[in-house]
Amino acid sequence: MNLKKLKGVMAEKDFTQSKLASMLGLSLKSFSAKMKGKTEFKVNELARISKILDVDPSIFFE
Repeated sequence: MNLKKLKGVMAEKDFTQSKLASMLGLSLKSFSAKMKGKTEFKVNELARISKILDVDPSIFFE
């Protein structure tokens, strides 16, 4: 997963980690660990992130 791409899209769409974590029902600590690559996002989380940010999920794997 391209975490830099996700961070870029979040910045473009003005989403903080806290805001996106809340929308996903994750704690900030859990979301932060995923953003640092310590744990992986689940498929359903990626699908929801893509929908929330209005992007094709494949961009995170290019």
